[in-house]
Amino acid sequence: SDVCSSDLAWMGRMLAIAMGLYGLVAAQFLVVFFALFIYLGAAQESVAALGRTLTRGIPVRAAMVTEFHTLEHGNTIRDAANLLLSTSQQDFPVMHNGKTVGLLGRNLLIRAIASEGPDAYVAGSMDRDFIALDPEADLAETLPLLARAGRCALVMEDAQLIGMLTTDNLSEFLLLRRFGMEPEV
Repeated sequence: SDVCSSDLAWMGRMLAIAMGLYGLVAAQFLVVFFALFIYLGAAQESVAALGRTLTRGIPVRAAMVTEFHTLEHGNTIRDAANLLLSTSQQDFPVMHNGKTVGLLGRNLLIRAIASEGPDAYVAGSMDRDFIALDPEADLAETLPLLARAGRCALVMEDAQLIGMLTTDNLSEFLLLRRFGMEPEV
């Protein structure tokens, strides 16, 4: 399936190049414009097919971040902002009595600073509808879920937070896999 997608993406790029050249020679600049969009779409599909190939059969556990900071639901926006500045982490699971109750991302944090002020509680600004992934799920099948989640999804095992899957970490994981480094599972 991914080989077929990759082949179709390659054919799409070649068709776009041919259309673009024809449009330039025939001074049909609208054709060049369409060719550019076809080429960009084919290139994006090619990257997606490569991503699916590199992640198929690999569990989420292999690509998740295991060292991360959390916030308590009673922490303030100021506490979260200080944590954002003192770490490279941009998304923070929010905990209450050892249970994960939300996720506060960088964009939500900035919005909360502007609208609620630094003394508001993170519980009022966190995302309660975060995406939770099973650590043994196939990474290739979770890619659409991560795309829907935005920058981060939480990895939960028996209702316990054990990791985070971020787009940054996934990109690094794919880069390492592309150059032959196998994950330790």
